[in-house]
Amino acid sequence: MTLKRFAAILIAFIAIVVSSYLIFRGVVLDNAIDKVKSKVFERTGLRLEIGKTYFESFARIGAEDVYLIPTDSDTLFHCNKAAISFSLLRLLKGQPPVNNIILKEGFLFLHEVNDSVANYNALLRNKSSSNEATDSSNNGMNYRELASALWKRGFDLADFNFVLSDFQVRWKSPAYFEKVDISKFSLQKTKLVAEVSDSIAGTLSSWLIDGVVDPNKEVLTLNGKAASGKPVQVPFFEKLSGIKYRLTSFDLQVNGIDDDNGNFMAGLKASAISPSINHWRISPEDVQLDSLRMAMTIMIDDTSIACLPQSVITVNRLPIETGICFSRNPDSRIILNVNIPSVDANTFFNSLPKGLFETLEGIQVSGKLSYHLKFDANLQHPDQLIFDSEMKKDKFRIYRFGNENFAAINGPFSYPARDRDRIVRILPVGPENPSYVPLQEISPLLVNAVLTAEDGTFRFHRGFNEEAFRQSIATNIRERRFARGGSTITMQLVKNVFLNRNKTISRKLEEAIIVWLIENTGLVSKDRMLEVYLNIIEWGPNVYGIGEASEFYFSKHPSQLSLEESIYLSSIIPNPKAFKWSFDKQGSLREYLQGYFKLVAGRMAKKEIITPEQLEQMQFKVELKGPALQFVLPVDTIPVDSLPADDNTLLFENL
Repeated sequence: MTLKRFAAILIAFIAIVVSSYLIFRGVVLDNAIDKVKSKVFERTGLRLEIGKTYFESFARIGAEDVYLIPTDSDTLFHCNKAAISFSLLRLLKGQPPVNNIILKEGFLFLHEVNDSVANYNALLRNKSSSNEATDSSNNGMNYRELASALWKRGFDLADFNFVLSDFQVRWKSPAYFEKVDISKFSLQKTKLVAEVSDSIAGTLSSWLIDGVVDPNKEVLTLNGKAASGKPVQVPFFEKLSGIKYRLTSFDLQVNGIDDDNGNFMAGLKASAISPSINHWRISPEDVQLDSLRMAMTIMIDDTSIACLPQSVITVNRLPIETGICFSRNPDSRIILNVNIPSVDANTFFNSLPKGLFETLEGIQVSGKLSYHLKFDANLQHPDQLIFDSEMKKDKFRIYRFGNENFAAINGPFSYPARDRDRIVRILPVGPENPSYVPLQEISPLLVNAVLTAEDGTFRFHRGFNEEAFRQSIATNIRERRFARGGSTITMQLVKNVFLNRNKTISRKLEEAIIVWLIENTGLVSKDRMLEVYLNIIEWGPNVYGIGEASEFYFSKHPSQLSLEESIYLSSIIPNPKAFKWSFDKQGSLREYLQGYFKLVAGRMAKKEIITPEQLEQMQFKVELKGPALQFVLPVDTIPVDSLPADDNTLLFENL
């Protein structure tokens, strides 16, 4: 066969194939669309409906009015016009054949009818038949395989041109609605450009985004800025996390690789300008920063995910070296290491986020500070918990207090006594108050009973009892609830005098810093702290301070309290309003308190606060003689002489 004859046959064959394709491609396309529809419905339960399909060119398919519709629910996806191009070369290379995707004028609508019903539920179905990313050795998820697979698939999906225009993403639930308008989103040969507008709660904000998605180097880079140049809310962040997150601009770079040891390593660099967050668990106010930067190295193996210790989070100008690891082999374990190297003390305080530490704003100091935290919790064996936290100072001094003078409690001051969040009385703390009792006039038995029950190492620690805190964390892990606190008397005093009653992270952090300042700079003596504490805490209904408490329960001065009375008073500090449940209808202590009495008295004897004879002679008995009696006994059994002389029918109020 001559070369000319062979060429003629080849050309004829190609012509026949191309002609057949052009003649029958409509039928082939219809069959392919039907198969896609069936597969989509089989896998998700969603109906794929397409108004019209056609070939725009040899390898380009167009479609109009494309819908994804759940059964008995709102339309999930709609696009007025779509186009997909295919590449034979990519197919020959073993790559997905899709080369270009264009979507114009459409929407993605996520509608949550209630907590369990949403139009996107079908997309979240668990494919139990899939064994991908599963570690057969322990029947658990293989973190390394999962991370590596998601990473590579992400870049496989990005390895084509993608254009989205005039598109909306809407998310609606009974108490929430947010809409994002995507005027332009383009990924062309690794370069990404987007213009996005977000509308939530009547506020409109716009973002300009650019970046690089490089499948060859497996690097993702994103840069974004608010068009207004002012902090604006990040789309859908509140819905996904419950946190309102605002910022002016951001930079992000992520890269990943499987290393020689079989681990998946990811590098993360990110920065945000003027970020702020708002969440009721964090703070009642916006928490604001000038800048936030992260440089993190993440290592993922089969059974653990770790942020390596060399990772640094920089809050304003404060560098925080952070290492965290979660491992589940053989037990579930969380390890956290936080280290703040020695920094100028003013840099430390000036870098604290605004809105997080209100009482500390404006404080001026000198010297240096450093901090270290080591936390290691085995969730299956919580008693093995390691907790080591230490703030160190070097030539540290306070020159000016912020919004609160923590040394003010050394003299007379006014204390706003609260019932929950409501101020019920303004209590003078000092000689102006006739019920105020100096420490030396309070029975040592009461003082030591309270110390034994509330803070046995008060005289020796610097504001924090790490062992008590460790036991508290271990108990809470074991019982999987907040069953035990670890507050010292100093912490309780700071919370009562200087802080609000908000149960937020910011309040706990602020409390810890103030406690450290008071205890480590000698602002207030131990005796003064204890005296103020005993004179302001709540002891019963509208009963504040030990002077009022002694009169309310026993009609006597605090100096006259017995051992049994002192132990009883220490027992009601955690829940003073419930004191009446300590007694039966005859006014006798209930038996469940016997163990508490024996425990506290035993510890007092062991510390030689009381003698063995006092311990042996202790009686499980207290006799209510003050106004508290009428809270316990039925009205017709209350002795007349135990009621106030002016009105035997009224409660004892306004002590």
